[in-house]
Amino acid sequence: MDSLTTTYSMEKRLEEGASTQDQACLDLRGLICPMPVLLTRKHLVRLRPGASLQVDVTDERAPDDIELLLPRLGCALVERQELGDRVRLLIARPAR
Repeated sequence: MDSLTTTYSMEKRLEEGASTQDQACLDLRGLICPMPVLLTRKHLVRLRPGASLQVDVTDERAPDDIELLLPRLGCALVERQELGDRVRLLIARPAR
C-alpha cells in the first residue's frame, strides 16, 4: 500500500471513528514515522480550545515524537496508555 492510499485510509478511519465536538479519535495504527506525527499535527491545529484528540499508534517512535510536538501547538498530553501492540495518547487543547 503506498503512502497516499495509507493516508486516505487513515483519514477515512478518523471520519468513521468516534468523534464529537469535544473529542475526536485518530487511528494511525500501521503507519510509520513521520506520518503519525504529521497527521496528528494536522488534526491538532484544527482542534478547538477545550477539545481533545485520542491518537492510537503502533510505530514505537511515534508517541515520543508526538509528545515533543504538543507544546509548540499549545496542547498537553493528558494520558498515555500502553495497550499491547499500540500506544494510545489522549491530547487536550486547553480552553482559553
